[in-house]
Amino acid sequence: MKFLDWIKDFFTGDKSTVYLNEKAVEAQEIQLAIEAFAILSAINFIASAVSKCEFKTYINNKEVKGDEYYLWNIEPNKNQNSSQFIQEFISKLLYDNECLVIEINGQLIVADSFYQNEYATLENFFTNVTKGTMNFNRSFKMSEVMYFKLENEDSRALLSNLLKGYNNLLNMPIDKYKRSGGRKGILDIEATASGNPKFQERFDDLMNNRFKKYFEAENAVLPLHRGF
Repeated sequence: MKFLDWIKDFFTGDKSTVYLNEKAVEAQEIQLAIEAFAILSAINFIASAVSKCEFKTYINNKEVKGDEYYLWNIEPNKNQNSSQFIQEFISKLLYDNECLVIEINGQLIVADSFYQNEYATLENFFTNVTKGTMNFNRSFKMSEVMYFKLENEDSRALLSNLLKGYNNLLNMPIDKYKRSGGRKGILDIEATASGNPKFQERFDDLMNNRFKKYFEAENAVLPLHRGF
């Protein structure tokens, strides 16, 4: 059972009591941790690739290398080089689905948090803009900043679904290998044996316990009752 399915069943299911052992919880925690790690790894890979690109600037359709070029390709601010800045910018955009870049005293800074005030006919503006422990204590108009937003509502969900697809592809050959390498057999049961009052009890013990130990052991002998 998937973790989200378990949560759904817990709150909407018909069962009055739900039992979940520690192993089940641990398995779900591991699965979520792996999924989070894979998503962050994918985001970091994309951000690293973009950070290696050169950002070209143009004026009147002519390529120029002025202040704007310097900010995006060499040193956007006093605390980051261009590679660090671009990685932070792309990572935040992919993880949060939006990113705000502000210019303060000629430096480009990726905001950690912000609130956007949206209007239908007026220019939007941003408040509560922070970076680290600093709150800028002012509002920024949309025309004063660079605001990026992905068209897709949740890029993390897309990466998560992609991960599940690869996981299913990997599990297919694993399951096939297990089936091809598994031990199989045919059990011959006499008709008279099924009439024995203890038949069902012996049959269940044979199938669920004794055969299991027999197949798992390196060397084993399995005695069978008359009729089997």
